[in-house]
Amino acid sequence: MLFINEEIMKFITKYFIVDNSMPELEDNQIINLIDKIFENLIYYLNIKDVKSEKINLIIQKEESQYYKNKIYVLIRKENKQNAEILNEFEKIFKHELVHCLIEKYYGEAPAIFWEGIPVFLADNEYLKKFKNFSYHEICKFLINTDNLVKLKYIQESHKYYGRRYDFRIDAISASFIGFLIEKYNIEKLKNFFNYYHKPIPENPINNVNEALIKAYGKNLNSLENEWHNYLLHQINENLKITEMFHSRKFYKIIPIKNKHCKFCNLPFEDKKIDFCPDCKADNKIKIKVL
Repeated sequence: MLFINEEIMKFITKYFIVDNSMPELEDNQIINLIDKIFENLIYYLNIKDVKSEKINLIIQKEESQYYKNKIYVLIRKENKQNAEILNEFEKIFKHELVHCLIEKYYGEAPAIFWEGIPVFLADNEYLKKFKNFSYHEICKFLINTDNLVKLKYIQESHKYYGRRYDFRIDAISASFIGFLIEKYNIEKLKNFFNYYHKPIPENPINNVNEALIKAYGKNLNSLENEWHNYLLHQINENLKITEMFHSRKFYKIIPIKNKHCKFCNLPFEDKKIDFCPDCKADNKIKIKVL
């Protein structure tokens, strides 16, 4: 179903209500692409009993995010051919759709998982297809050069987001989550979400290890060691990555530059305050990691 509203093309697909303000993206291309991606992800993530509620997709000029059943996709089209714009749209849309599906059908989890799954399923596939390297290969380079950040520094979500300006954070989470999926299957990952409980001010406990032991029979440190062995012994070096990063300087421990709420993960505009302006939580409360 199609209908026009000034410069915005609005249409409805099997799973989406779409507002498209980018004429470079042809509507027929989008219709065929987004429903196919949705069905592929539903299958891959082993999601049953799909809800009938359609998801809003807004293709616009502000930002890319998923929020309250709405996917916003920003495409920077400077110096890009239409085919490149479509490829970038596919990557960003798929990333945000994974967030949507995880929230609806899996639940909440630490940022390593919440961000790692879409980065692995969307961004990593884009890199492999169009850049000829992967996040596994980046992490292979990082571990060989002693620049692979330990997961303990990002196992709490506010520390993950506070350090995310360093590209290694997303690369590490994508590679680690990809390893878990490839070795242990998606069902164990789904079970982890069922066992995990988000910290709240009344119970400031991060039970990531408890949930991992229930799902995998191993804690984060043990799984991290398995992932390191995987990188060292099963991933080949990519000379393109060596050329890209051979002279780059890396932090040994990445400073936390961006302050995020420990409980709702939203950023603080004023780093000096401790009470979250959104959820009102006191961020002086220390979170204990089990």
